[in-house]
Amino acid sequence: MEKKAFPKAYWHRLARDGCVGIEARVCLIDRRSVTAMLRLGKNSRTDIHPAPYDIHVLCIDGSGFATSAGEVVEQHSGESVLWPKNEDHNIYTESSEMTAIMLEHVHQLQK
Repeated sequence: MEKKAFPKAYWHRLARDGCVGIEARVCLIDRRSVTAMLRLGKNSRTDIHPAPYDIHVLCIDGSGFATSAGEVVEQHSGESVLWPKNEDHNIYTESSEMTAIMLEHVHQLQK
């Protein structure tokens, strides 16, 4: 058994251009995946961007919206969405808050 601290054991503001009202906490980084938590306040959003790997977004609490390749889905607690690799995507809220887990499948970069 191995015990270690989270790579970013504290909540920090997501400081990417175009991101508003989001805090992140990176929980795990290994050769297969990156796992992070996001807290979105009301009227929060990420920028629209692609990733070179699939990403699962799991809504843990609250609700918000996920987009991928121009399609928008409302996401509620207990639901997940998959952002396919290389497609523009983002996540946002309007009148609610949302807590989510993001599982980035970085092992796809090794192929």
